[in-house]
Formats: sequence, C-alpha cells, structure tokens
Amino acid sequence: MDEPVLGVVLAAGSSTRMGKPKQLLPYRGTTILETVVRAAEASQLEEVVVVVAPGFDTDTVALGRAEWAVNPDPGEGNLSSLMAGSDNWPGQPVMVLLGDMPGVGTDLIDALLVAWDAEPGYAAIARYADGEGHPFILSDPFVASLSHYEGDKALWPLLHEEAKGEVVRFDIAANKPVDINTEEDYRQALDAS
Repeated sequence: MDEPVLGVVLAAGSSTRMGKPKQLLPYRGTTILETVVRAAEASQLEEVVVVVAPGFDTDTVALGRAEWAVNPDPGEGNLSSLMAGSDNWPGQPVMVLLGDMPGVGTDLIDALLVAWDAEPGYAAIARYADGEGHPFILSDPFVASLSHYEGDKALWPLLHEEAKGEVVRFDIAANKPVDINTEEDYRQALDAS
C-alpha cells in the first residue's frame, strides 16, 4: 500500500433497536464484534482501532493487533466515535467499519484497500449490487473537515454532504452485508453465514 490506511471499527452504539448489546451476540463461534475485529486485523489495514462506549467490558473481545479507544460521549453519534478512534493517528486515510456488520470480511476490506490505492480520492464508498454501503474510506483532509461538527451527527449523511460529489465508488459484485440492528437482521446474518 502506498498510503497506510487506519481501520476504525465503530462499536460504541447503545443497541436501542436490538434491546441488548448486539456486538456481543454469538456469531460463527465467537461474537459479532470479534468477527469484525478479526477480519480487520487479518487485513492489510495499517492499524486497527475499536471504539467502544465507557464501561464496555473489553475482556469480552480478544484483540490481536487492534487497540481499544473509548468514545466518552457515544450519544453524540458515530461521528464522535470516528473522531475518538482516529485522534491518535492524524494524517492517515480512515476505513470506517461497523462493529455490527460481520459480513464484511478480510477479502472485502483488502479489495477496497487495493482499489483505494489505485484511485485514492476525497472519500470512497463500497457500491454493491443492491446499493451503496459500508465500509467506506475517508481521506485525511475529509476527516479533518469533520472536526468542526458538534452534536449527534451520523457519518453517512455527512459523507454525502461534505464530499460534494468527490466520492469514488468501488463496485462489489455482491449484495450489501447485513447491518445488524434488529432481531430480524441478526437472524438474516446468521442465515447468510
């Protein structure tokens, strides 16, 4: 890779739609979050940071080369988690991974990294057969531009608002992986695994 990319796994959400901590639900012999972390750690990402809420029991997920970061105010949305995860690694593009999307495997992460290396931009989105989705990659200037936002901000709308058409779309010949937010999503993800 010409330019190292930091992987930030967003896992500080409160799981309100699920009603219980979805990151720790069983999945493929481990948990949803650990599946995501293992895929990121096995990839060509330079560093991997897992962002959790205060009080998260880090003993429930075994880390290899990844590091923990705590979002002191996760109620402020996933933008605050991105900033908490990337603060110690300025100057690098960031791949944003969701801690509740275990269908994003190492092969997909690495394919996006290769595509980014060949065509870096202001931001990049995975474009699946059934629409755009995670993960996405944000350039260092893009991440820096987000630091002025305050309050509960979601990354996806900001990506479209801030990038102003400067988003590269990398085509993936598959449907979007399941983003687990509800019991139905969880059953669908288990069926797909």
